[in-house]
This record gives sequence, structure tokens and C-alpha cells, in this order.
Amino acid sequence: VTDHVGSWAENFDFIFAMDTNTHIKKCGDFFCSAAAIYYGQVERLSEYERNMRCTPFMVIDWYHPVEMKIETVTWMESIKKIQEIIPATKKVGIVIDSELGKLEEFNNRMLPVFGQWYLPENYSFIYATADVSDEWCNKMIRQCDKTAKQRLNEIVASPRLLKSASGSNAPIGLITFFDDKVIKTE
Repeated sequence: VTDHVGSWAENFDFIFAMDTNTHIKKCGDFFCSAAAIYYGQVERLSEYERNMRCTPFMVIDWYHPVEMKIETVTWMESIKKIQEIIPATKKVGIVIDSELGKLEEFNNRMLPVFGQWYLPENYSFIYATADVSDEWCNKMIRQCDKTAKQRLNEIVASPRLLKSASGSNAPIGLITFFDDKVIKTE
């Protein structure tokens, strides 16, 4: 996905988008979900014109023994992986399509994203929806949603896990990177 963006995207050093889809029935002992994470690279074309290239960064195959909203777990685990690559001095925007009513509290670190885990200081959530508008952030979420749906269909057709060995209720996430070298940190 490539799209023209306004200059506000330059408020961030890095931009990512994340979306998660969950299958309504269990696959063996687990509910199955798939998350897609994309990286948006902004290119300055002129003083007022920007272009953004949306590139797949990673997918997470989720297996969870209990029905749960896995989206916030995806955000937490994805950001932890991104933090391994991007210095804490850089500003990171994360486009999401869930929890709109909690967005301000997440961004102000007044509400944990999951459990006792708060959004890092140099990160901000940006809300977008795949259903309306043709703004760049909506297109990023739409692409994440499309990839997550496709991956979820693959998981349901051929799950990598069927039985819970530990008896734990903790979700199991299997991460696949597309190409972590696509992100230039300098």
C-alpha cells in the first residue's frame, strides 16, 4: 500500500499499524487468532507532499485456551518486539482500530494496555478504522485486517497447535517476521 500523507506523519520517527482477527470456534483446545503488523515509511516528496509505503513487518499466530480479547496482548507483544529494534529516543506511532474510548487514557499512561503493562513514553496510539475513509492510516489498518484474515484462514485450516500441554490459560503467540531489516533506525 502506498499513499499520500500530510506532514503530521512527521511527528513520528516510525509508524506501525496492527490488527487482530479471531476465529469464532475453537481449533482443538484453543481459540485461534491472527495479528498482522505493518510498518509505514514516510517519504518526503516536497514541502507539502509526503508518500507512505506500507510494508509487512510481522504476523503473530495466537492460540488461547480461553475466549479473550487478544488485541491488547498483540499491541503489548508487538511493541516489545519493536522496542528491540527502535531506540527509546525515537517517537513511534501505532495505528489501531480498537478501544477508541480508552485511547486517551492509554496515550496518557493512565490505563494499562494489558495487565500492568503501560504504553511506553515514546509511543502513541492513533485510531483508524478499515471500514471508512481513504486516509493513509485507514488504508494501513485495512491492509493489516486483510492480512490477518488471510493468516487466520491458514491457521484454522492447518493449526500448528491443537492440544494444551501445560493446562495454562496464558495465550501462546508464534511470531513470524517478514523482514526486520526493512526498518532503518538511523
